[in-house]
Formats: sequence, C-alpha cells, structure tokens
Amino acid sequence: MAVKYAAPPRPACAQFGGFYAGVNAGANYYSNDWTDRDNFGFNFTFSDHIDDGSNSRAGWNAGGQLGWDYQSGCAVWGVVADLNWANTDINVDYRDNSVPGAAPGTLAYRSEMNWFGTARTRAGVVVDNLLLYLTGGFAFANFDRTLTFTQQGGAPLVGTFSDSSTRIGFVVGFGTSWDLGNNWNLGTEVLYMGFQKDQTEFVCTTCGAFPGQANRFEFNDSVWVTRMNLNYRFGNYGKTPVVVAKY
Repeated sequence: MAVKYAAPPRPACAQFGGFYAGVNAGANYYSNDWTDRDNFGFNFTFSDHIDDGSNSRAGWNAGGQLGWDYQSGCAVWGVVADLNWANTDINVDYRDNSVPGAAPGTLAYRSEMNWFGTARTRAGVVVDNLLLYLTGGFAFANFDRTLTFTQQGGAPLVGTFSDSSTRIGFVVGFGTSWDLGNNWNLGTEVLYMGFQKDQTEFVCTTCGAFPGQANRFEFNDSVWVTRMNLNYRFGNYGKTPVVVAKY
C-alpha cells in the first residue's frame, strides 16, 4: 500500500523582493576637525592657539529613499539610494589670551552640513516578518565653512574666509525592516559616513598687511546617522510559500 508522507514544512518568511520607495527621519552626530595649514591664525591675530580645532554637534535629518531587493528563500540582497536634508551646524568661538598684556586674537568658526545622500548595497536575512541586514557603499554631502579671524586692538582687523563644497566618502551600517502587511515596511537604520579630506585655499581680501595672501585650511568630516523609515513595496508581497513533499 502506498503511503503519503509530508515533509516538515520550511518556516515561512515575509517577502521583501521588488522595488520600494519611502521616507525617513532621524538624528545625526556630526564631527569636524580643521587645521590651519599655513598658520594664518597666528600670523594674523598674533595668538598661539587659533590654528586648529575638533568639534562635534548633534542635529536632525529627513529625506526619502528608493530601492530594489532580490529575495531567494529568506535571504535578501538589494540596492538603495537616499537623499536627505540636514539641520546640523557647528559654531565655535575661539579666544586666545596666551600673551600677557596683549589684545586677544579671536576666531568665529562655523561648519554646516546642509544635505547628504548615500548609494548602497545591502544584504540580510528574513526572520518571520523581520529583515535584518548589513549595508555599505558611497556617501556624499554638502558643507559650508566660514572662518572669521579678528586681530584686536585700537582698530581691529578682520579676515573672513568662506567656502561651500560637496564631498564624497564611504558609508557602512546595519538596519532592520518590519513587514507591516499590505506592502508597507517600517524600518530602523544606523549609518556611519566618513568623507574625503577637504583642503581649501582661501585668499584674504580684507587682511590689511596680508592682501592677496593664499592660505590653506584642511577639514575632516564624519557623521553618525540613526533614523526610522517607512517604505511601500511594489508587488511581490506575502509569505514565502510552504514547501510540502509527498511520496
């Protein structure tokens, strides 16, 4: 007599394959180092310690993302790109009183991250309705810099430099995505972005005794990002079918 045997079913997992689009919002922690390569701060203000700095500041970000995932069983591989507005800036006032009896030199320093984006791959595994993944790729961001040096005295002299540039770098991180049903996913993500060194040459046009002098400043930027995202997936929705073998 023939006997039918059903093999134990493979656990089903949610489907994350296909195209998706969504929005995100969260917080970031921006770190910035700067160096006065030609020692302009000392030459102009006659103060010893206005030549470099290291600062950090927390801020907010929000934006949107587009992506595509391929799923085989409960394993997922995909690509995603996002673009985000950022409200993050560093404002620091430096004041040097290292020379007794001399008027202090001062510096008002500002570095602002206006927006950032990433283009990444990601790979992970689905456990029931939850996707766990690692991600990495390219990052890019726009920064504004302003340095205002002041030489105090009877008639203070002011030297102001400003610049805006878009830098590229790398991004790595990890995240989760929870299947809410009806093609909606809610996720969390933590990213670290490091950007290429930015060396900019300024020419001071308001420096009195130093007109037309070129001065190099070097900037290093890195950002931690933590955020939540909500995505809508187009098609390929539902659990992985249960496999049953009969004999």
